[in-house]
Formats: sequence, C-alpha cells, structure tokens
Amino acid sequence: MKSNSKWFGRRPAFTMLEVVCALFVLLLSVRTIAWEVDLFQRFQQKTAAQETANWEVAVLQLDEWLETENVRFKEIKANDHDQSVVSFLVPVKDKKGKVQQATYRLEPYEDLLRLTSHQGGHMPLLDSVSSFKATYQEPWLDLKIRSSHHQTYHEVWYVETK
Repeated sequence: MKSNSKWFGRRPAFTMLEVVCALFVLLLSVRTIAWEVDLFQRFQQKTAAQETANWEVAVLQLDEWLETENVRFKEIKANDHDQSVVSFLVPVKDKKGKVQQATYRLEPYEDLLRLTSHQGGHMPLLDSVSSFKATYQEPWLDLKIRSSHHQTYHEVWYVETK
C-alpha cells in the first residue's frame, strides 16, 4: 500500500528531532532540579552553622552574666505556652546605695530567648527559638532549647539557690 502524502517518507526524521529535543529538555530539567536541591542543602548547612554560632554566643553571654553578677537561682515557672521562665535573684544597689535583691528572668518571647531585668529592659540572647525548657536540680540549671529549624541545644550551669 502506497501513501498519497509526499511528507510520509520524512516523518521519522521529525520524530527523531522531537525525541532529541524532549531528551534535551528532560536533561535540562533534571540538572535544574539537582542544582536547586544542592543549593537548598548548602543553605540548610549554613543556617545550622549560623544557629550553632548564635547559640555559642548566647551561652557565653549568659555564662558571663551568671558569673559576674553574683546571680542566685530563684524558681522556674511555666508560661502560657508551657515553656519555662527562669527567675534569678541579683543583688543591686538602689539610689540610696542600699543592696536589694532584684528579680531577673530568662524567658522566651515570641521567637526570641531573652533576659529581662527588674527595671523592664531586656537583653536578647538567641533568636529563632521554638521551645525553651529549663530544670533545676540543685545546684545545676539545665537549659534545653529547640530552634525553629529543628536544631536542639543543651547547656548546664552551676547556679546556687537563694
């Protein structure tokens, strides 16, 4: 049986060109997806490294504060979101020079871990915090923090009671 179409003999050439173009598009798509996955993994690694560095800085800041201010542990309470709020007693001088015990708190606020003073100010220690749990087994204060990127951090300090 003979075809009446003058293009019938050339059709396989067009099909081969279409296959080559489809394979090229597929290869380009796979390479693009692989590049995006690699970029995402590198971003996650840098984020984790930055979070770890931020945690180390927060630990150093808190450690220095605990040592230099003659801090005493007071109590741990839970806030509305079932996260810990740690209270400390710190000797401070009033305007008359008399030493009094002021209460400072280590607490989560939104996605931030901060140290608040008795005067209402605060010192941000760590951002991207999703949970904060503290326990006290005299004389050890145990802090566990989970970041919003699912990293978990843990530190223990020696802190005497009131």
